[in-house]
Amino acid sequence: MPQMLVNTFAAAIAEGHPGRDDLRRRSAAHPARRRAEEPSGVLDRGSGRQPELVGDPRRGWNDDEDRHGLRAAIAFYPLFENAIRGHRGRSVEQHLRAMGKLFAALR
Repeated sequence: MPQMLVNTFAAAIAEGHPGRDDLRRRSAAHPARRRAEEPSGVLDRGSGRQPELVGDPRRGWNDDEDRHGLRAAIAFYPLFENAIRGHRGRSVEQHLRAMGKLFAALR
């Protein structure tokens, strides 16, 4: 998603659409002036306009994953780690020591 947004805004700027580089302009402005300005292209609080929605509206997980609370990559990491541990035939204690040794070298 972040790269898609960068690409979208870069294309808009290259095509000369006004207001697409307001964030750059605002960040260079004096702090007092920044507070007083409302960048274009965001929700206009008085008009009732809604911001443009971008991205894929589908959820990124299936029903089985949802039942087990697996909606984000971080919830999967322990499953992968335990699978690696089992594949290598290590006990939990052995695996913790092996991982400690691996990460100690990264100091």
